[in-house]
Amino acid sequence: MSRSGVCIRPNPPASLLKRAFVQHAIGVLPVVDEKDRSIGSVSPIDLLDDRREDATAAQLMAKDPIVLYESMPLMRAAAILAFEGIHHLMIKSDDGKLVGVLSSLDVCR
Repeated sequence: MSRSGVCIRPNPPASLLKRAFVQHAIGVLPVVDEKDRSIGSVSPIDLLDDRREDATAAQLMAKDPIVLYESMPLMRAAAILAFEGIHHLMIKSDDGKLVGVLSSLDVCR
């Protein structure tokens, strides 16, 4: 899993999100609340529509991401990625804070 710490609050505009993807070379931006709990995620595909240039992360994000605890077995995470047809899982600590992102590529490695 990546523990890069790159995450955003709900307020930033699409232009800032685009810069974050390029600057950090990441595949997903987790959106977190004031207690660092995952509330959604933004992917590069969410930013393709130029008509939504003024939209915020909260307006663009996929809500209610699948979140797993960091103590869960890797095989369970791999099964969820495959079954749900998604490429990223948010990983949280026992106190509910986002600690990283597990990608399908991470599982392959």
